Amino acid sequence: MATACSAYPLDLYKKVKKALSIPGPKFIHILAPCPPGWRYPSEKTVEMGKLAVKTGTWVLYEREFGKLSISGPSKAAMRKPAPLEDYIKGQGRFKNIKPEVLEEMRQQVERNIQRFSREEAGIC
Repeated sequence: MATACSAYPLDLYKKVKKALSIPGPKFIHILAPCPPGWRYPSEKTVEMGKLAVKTGTWVLYEREFGKLSISGPSKAAMRKPAPLEDYIKGQGRFKNIKPEVLEEMRQQVERNIQRFSREEAGIC
């Protein structure tokens, strides 16, 4: 099981290549930003994908035999995530977001980062 993002094609390629080398079922959950649905200019697609990762909103990882391994771009982001507003403000779907909802989202991202960090370190 792995996650990937179209904004990080080398990471995605490595995960697909690895999955193809393993017998049996595999699953890769891929974030592919959507300009019409997310309401942003299509030329910002790679930027939106990278911001999802850099803010910790989308964590790139692999899980093999139950062991979690966080991928390079997410390791850096989890140490010092970019502000969530950088990701949110560029998307029209969030243009009327209430401050309290944004704060809930920020707290959820922080909880996820902490959970992934603990799990990768073997502290569950």
